[in-house]
Amino acid sequence: MIIAIKILLVLASFGYFISSVLLGYDYVKDIYKASGQLALISLFLSISLPNKFLVFIKFFGKLAGFFAILHFLNFVIVDNQFNIKILFTNTIAIRNLLGLIAFIFMILMFYKKYLNYSNFVFLLAAFHYSLSVKIPETLHYLVILVAFLFLFRSKNDIRKD
Repeated sequence: MIIAIKILLVLASFGYFISSVLLGYDYVKDIYKASGQLALISLFLSISLPNKFLVFIKFFGKLAGFFAILHFLNFVIVDNQFNIKILFTNTIAIRNLLGLIAFIFMILMFYKKYLNYSNFVFLLAAFHYSLSVKIPETLHYLVILVAFLFLFRSKNDIRKD
């Protein structure tokens, strides 16, 4: 049963990703947007689920990591075309720097399984998301507010061990 639910969730997320990219007109921008949103949503679900759903906490964490890697590879390969000078120039912009730091901490969480920076990564990703648009909307501010609330919650959580 759990495997079937996981398969449905993966199919739904890939369905959203593919439809967002295929229905858009700028593939690079659409891949950025869809992969970033899916990484943020998956990370949010991984953080917000109660401890009794540990299987889904890990699943959404891995899904968030996958979409974050896709988002990062789109930045390096497609957008900057491996050009080190352009890559460095684009990376030092504050919105991209926040995303890079969040990505590095997310990768560290995968290698050191007892490190839990998920709330911090979610906050950095929320800022990265809100700074990625020219004019932030209510949703962008709401994501930052939720990230701050998650950062300062004092809940007994097995993920902090």
